[in-house]
Amino acid sequence: MVAPMMMTNLDAAGVRCARLAAGMREGELEQLAGAPAGSVAGWESGRAPIPENVANLLGDFTATAATETVRLIEQAAATGTITTFAGDDVVAAQTDGRIRLESVHRVCAGRAAMAVPQAQVVRRDVDGTERQAWLLCVTAAWGIGLGQMQRWFDVRRRGLQYWMFGERPAADRVLAEIAEIAEAARAHVDELAALIDPDDPVVWVCGTDEQMDSRWPARAQLPLATHQVCAARAAAGIDGARLVFLPR
Repeated sequence: MVAPMMMTNLDAAGVRCARLAAGMREGELEQLAGAPAGSVAGWESGRAPIPENVANLLGDFTATAATETVRLIEQAAATGTITTFAGDDVVAAQTDGRIRLESVHRVCAGRAAMAVPQAQVVRRDVDGTERQAWLLCVTAAWGIGLGQMQRWFDVRRRGLQYWMFGERPAADRVLAEIAEIAEAARAHVDELAALIDPDDPVVWVCGTDEQMDSRWPARAQLPLATHQVCAARAAAGIDGARLVFLPR
C-alpha cells in the first residue's frame, strides 16, 4: 500500500520535498496556487511565508497520487503494462480529473514500475502511439532530471530525450545504472525512516550537496534532489511528520 505523506506543519523543506516527490515543477505549483513566478523559490528557501493553500494543494496532490499509484500497480499486476500519457489534458481525461498534470502521473507510473518490476511502462502519445517509458518514469519518480543524466552519462541533451521518450532504445548500461540508483534510493528511504523518532517525528533533510556528502557519504551516487524525494517517502504515513532542513 502506498501511504500519502501527512502535510501538517509544512515548512520550507516540506514544500520542496513534497513537490519533488509529487513530480511537480516550480511553475506548475505557482500556477495552481495562483502565486507569481519565483514564489516557490522563496517558500523553499524559507525567505517567504508559505500560504495555507499551498499546504492544501500539496496534500491533495500527494494523497491523490498515492491512490493513482496503487491503481497503476493493480493494473500492472493484471495486464503486465503501466500506461502514462502525453499532455496534461489527456492525463486529466484518462484519470477522470484525479490527476491534472502529466508530470505527476509520470511519477505515479514510475513508482508503480518499481513495485512491479516485471511490468513494461509505456507513454501513450496523443495519436495513440505507445513508446517505452520506463526510463522516463523511474527517473521522474526519484527526482532525476535531464541535467543530472547528462552529467552522469556524458550524452547530448537531444540524445537523452530520445531515450527518455522512447524514440530510440536507451543504452543497456544506462538502464542498468538507473536501476541500481533506484534500488539505492529505496534503501535510502529505509535509512531515513529508521532515524525518525515517533515521539518527535522530524526528518532532517540535506539542503546542499556539501551536507549530503558529509551526512550520507555512502550515498554519494544519489543526487540531492533524490535524497529530498527519499525524505518525503520516509515521512509517508507518519502522523505529524515534519521535514526540516539541516542547519547550514
